[in-house]
Amino acid sequence: MIGIAFSTAALIIVLSVFNGLEGLLRSLYSSFDPEIKIELKKGKSFEVEPEFVAKLKAIEGVGIVTEVIEDFVYVRYRDADMVVTMKGVSDNFLDQHRLDNHLSDGRFGVKKKRE
Repeated sequence: MIGIAFSTAALIIVLSVFNGLEGLLRSLYSSFDPEIKIELKKGKSFEVEPEFVAKLKAIEGVGIVTEVIEDFVYVRYRDADMVVTMKGVSDNFLDQHRLDNHLSDGRFGVKKKRE
């Protein structure tokens, strides 16, 4: 009887930890992953026509359509080498305000103004 109670308590604790971990990971990736993603079934990228973007924006509930190109790149920083995901985003990415909570100091900008 004690073994069953101990096993049940251990299972509840483990499942609670995984539930909290899932919430943490979801909150981290929700800043970068879109609510809806349109991508090819085969291939890496496709050209976006202005008419296609206009049709997407005309759908009720769609506020912002951001074009993103994403690929894996090899990065070397000092003595560390790694493969990372790099994203190129369109100018309206900042209008989504997804990264506002992750900026601890300074100012975030996609383009630097020429002087």
